[in-house]
Amino acid sequence: MGEEIQNLYDTNVTLVSNDFLNNHLADANPEYIRVYLYFLWKKNERLTYEDIADALTLTENDVERAIKYWIKQKVIQRGKVAKATAKEDKIEKVENEEINPKKEKDNKNRDKDVKEISLYAEKMLPGFSSVQKNLFEYIYDELDMSVDMIMFLVDHCIEKGITTNSYMKKIAVSWYEQGIKTTKQAKKFVADYNMKKTAEKKSNKKVNFENTRKVDYDSMFMDDIKKRRKINV
Repeated sequence: MGEEIQNLYDTNVTLVSNDFLNNHLADANPEYIRVYLYFLWKKNERLTYEDIADALTLTENDVERAIKYWIKQKVIQRGKVAKATAKEDKIEKVENEEINPKKEKDNKNRDKDVKEISLYAEKMLPGFSSVQKNLFEYIYDELDMSVDMIMFLVDHCIEKGITTNSYMKKIAVSWYEQGIKTTKQAKKFVADYNMKKTAEKKSNKKVNFENTRKVDYDSMFMDDIKKRRKINV
């Protein structure tokens, strides 16, 4: 039996296109959807990345990625967001400017790369879905990762035993934010991290071993003597 739900906010509305809901609601990153809805709500205001980030409890990098995503999806156009310059402490209009410009990948090569990534992920990840495909496209397009690097990301997450979309995205974004741009750099980062964790485990084991050695053998000896005396009596 279906549940009837009544909307308690049916006045002072912000309109959302049904085309947007049909085409993007299921697959888009929830953070990107929040940014888009904020745009609709504040469409007549001059916004900054900082304003949006503060309002939605996001980072400015999150906002930039969301904007670039919706531009590529042809949902919004440039010129709607203002960006503060750090040095001059003023607001400049972002018009006809590529946000975090990167070398654009040729469409033909992109399709080939995305297909290769999808085939590899489908082979390695059980239950590969369209949502995961969109995740890897996001990593490829927005985080500018190569095919080899994304394959290594998949291998790394499988080795860790965690292959949820949120975890794979967390690792990918972490590498991006730390400036890790090549598979070689990613492998070194993972190796260094594993080495650090191994050293910490050995250190903890040593501490535990030392604690087990700190036993009051004198007290144990005296207790044993007392027990024997009681038995003799």
